[in-house]
Amino acid sequence: MIKMLAEKLDNKTIENRNTVPVSLNKLIAALSAAVDLAGSSDRKHSLRTAYIATRLASNMSMEKAEVDNIYYAALLHDLIPAQSYFNQSLIFEILGNLPLSSQVAKQVVALWQYKQGNGIASRLGHLSLSERIIYLAECFENQYCNGESEEYLLRRSLSNWSNRVAAAADKKIAAALADCLREEAFWQDLKENRVQRALEQMAPDWRQQLNIDDLEKVSRSFSLLIDRKNPYTGQHSQRVGMIAGCCARLYGLDSAMSRRVSIAGYLHDLGKLSIPEVILDKAGSLTEREMQAIRAHPYDSYAVLSEIEDFTDIARWAGNHHERMDGSGYPWGRSDLTVVDQIVAVADIYEALTSNRPYRRALSQGDALSLIKKQVAKGKIRLEAYELLEMTVESKNSCKEADNLANARGSSCWFRVYSGFDAKQIAAEGLKRIDRI
Repeated sequence: MIKMLAEKLDNKTIENRNTVPVSLNKLIAALSAAVDLAGSSDRKHSLRTAYIATRLASNMSMEKAEVDNIYYAALLHDLIPAQSYFNQSLIFEILGNLPLSSQVAKQVVALWQYKQGNGIASRLGHLSLSERIIYLAECFENQYCNGESEEYLLRRSLSNWSNRVAAAADKKIAAALADCLREEAFWQDLKENRVQRALEQMAPDWRQQLNIDDLEKVSRSFSLLIDRKNPYTGQHSQRVGMIAGCCARLYGLDSAMSRRVSIAGYLHDLGKLSIPEVILDKAGSLTEREMQAIRAHPYDSYAVLSEIEDFTDIARWAGNHHERMDGSGYPWGRSDLTVVDQIVAVADIYEALTSNRPYRRALSQGDALSLIKKQVAKGKIRLEAYELLEMTVESKNSCKEADNLANARGSSCWFRVYSGFDAKQIAAEGLKRIDRI
């Protein structure tokens, strides 16, 4: 059996890290990129909308607290997609775990409700001034991204839009927008390679450094958004985070580092937010084009998480969850994988195998472990990671929270049983279909 020593992790000493230098502004900006993925939007959409909205609020001489709330609400305005299985309670649940004003959540909910009504112009008056600013900022951003390719024509059309559409909706906001449009720096700041820096310079002056408790709470909240992208995965990301954290503790990592491993598990599938539901829900085999979209999601997870300061290790662990020791994995085809890389990978594999999916039935605990052990024999999975997983799932005292979650999901409406592939068929195919987890 493996030795539970932290030194085995790349032979480096891991320090205790209960406090981490992650600022609230940086975290929200990075997570907004994931929100854009959920809406299949350009990754700069929320950043640009927040920049426009914050400029409008500042030009209108609003109170600083109101401007700050608009900044954050605009970054997160697309938090919940319009699908029927999302609701406003999820918005409050996610935002309730962020150290933000309650007004931010109220504004995001109000905008979500307005869009549910298809943005009827006659109902715009029901929104508060802050909410109207964010809504019109988003409308302007959409016009900007979908407008003329020649910039002088784009500027002309947007000025006309401001005079007609924005003025009809709210004359004060339209006047503030007109002031912005007369400023050359405003147009330059909107550009793809400049908008993020421009927004950072306008960020609220909150030097708050989040601790590991904050980060874990936020990560678990965002795992709800990830899992509800596809109703068949239920609480997959939460379970992967819990199992990975348990394995890390058994490996000998301290509490703070084990919780960082859990965070990687909670957020490992952030990239799946960009994959259309029709692919995630498909019961049959995927086409080459659909499989390409699936294979891109670990890279998207890495790209989003690597934008967060002090998340270098978390981004790596999350991005490597489909990599294999023989280099046959994706998206990089790496073989220099650490034990912790593989801890997140085996937690993901095990949880997926023991859950029902559109394309196969769930395996028993024993069958899932047996299948993963065969991958160890083939040189695809590290033995140490498998042994940690085996110890975790077979120990009655390990991961009680994860076990409780697994039991609770048995009656969950998110799960359905399919008649497609049984355990023997899955075993016969090896782990081919694990590419879809």
